[in-house]
Amino acid sequence: MSGPEWPRACAECLRRAWLIGSLAGHIEKAVDRATPGRRAHELLALSDADLSTALARSRAGEFLEHARARDPERMRAAVAGTHGWACCRHDDRHPEGLGDLGDGPAVLFGRGDPALLAALAPPASTRRSSSAGW
Repeated sequence: MSGPEWPRACAECLRRAWLIGSLAGHIEKAVDRATPGRRAHELLALSDADLSTALARSRAGEFLEHARARDPERMRAAVAGTHGWACCRHDDRHPEGLGDLGDGPAVLFGRGDPALLAALAPPASTRRSSSAGW
């Protein structure tokens, strides 16, 4: 199912997605202790190193090392093996609005027609509001 017409997540973003998945249990515990929603937003906006340190403390280096060791081609092959695709913010097909989120997903994983990503883009005639709301 993969090919040049299919979205392709970059190595950096695939490794970020792996790191977040690996820290999911730590993230869940941290979020449960705080105001719902706010803590998750703050955590996911952190750099890989800061996120690992905040959640895994003494094991932060271990998580980062494992993330850096992930072979992006093997990760892409695993996604393709599920008849899926992966798209990151560096791909032209990535929905523009997700880039505006400080804690947006590192990678969008999907199945089916990735052309449907275009449906998530606002129409060209849509005007973005300013911080004042107009």
